[in-house]
Amino acid sequence: MSPDVSTKDLAADGLRKLASAAAGNARDLLEEAEILLGHRRWPRACALAVLAGEEAAKAFRCMCVLVIGAPKVSRHDLERDHIGKLTVARIMTDLLFPLIRAEQEPPESVAEATAQMEQTARQDDRAKQRGLYVDIGPDGSLQQPSDITEAEASGVIAGVADLVKVVELMTSNEVLQMIIEGYSGLPIEVQANYR
Repeated sequence: MSPDVSTKDLAADGLRKLASAAAGNARDLLEEAEILLGHRRWPRACALAVLAGEEAAKAFRCMCVLVIGAPKVSRHDLERDHIGKLTVARIMTDLLFPLIRAEQEPPESVAEATAQMEQTARQDDRAKQRGLYVDIGPDGSLQQPSDITEAEASGVIAGVADLVKVVELMTSNEVLQMIIEGYSGLPIEVQANYR
């Protein structure tokens, strides 16, 4: 994908296809993470679960552009902005879903909550990398994928599971058809953007 082309340059059909494919890939990545977890391959399970969250967030962002025209994101953002996608995933799993379930009250400051989600997304990105690469830590210590624990991998998988289910529903043919039909009362030139 070209970094200088925005999503508005993608036809609605292209965005629908991208959203659906990203949601399917998120599901596959999550299923594979669960298989690896069952085989005690915790580092790779953790990395794949984080990737599943990124793909689910990509699908969600595409659907936002399709349904409400915002937030505008570049094709580059959809492909390369790992922290951005992980932040969207965290906003959904740690803020929106608990609000919907009435497990928590709305934050006093949305800006502060979003900043916290971005910090958590950065930790998720580091966990993904830790699950794949050997490295030297800031303190000079050797960091290996085997440092990731079963609890850490299980926690990431559990956190992503609802997000993957939601974006699969959002990108299902039935929901996409309802979105298209919902625009049937708009002027014909506007409807063309959603078909």
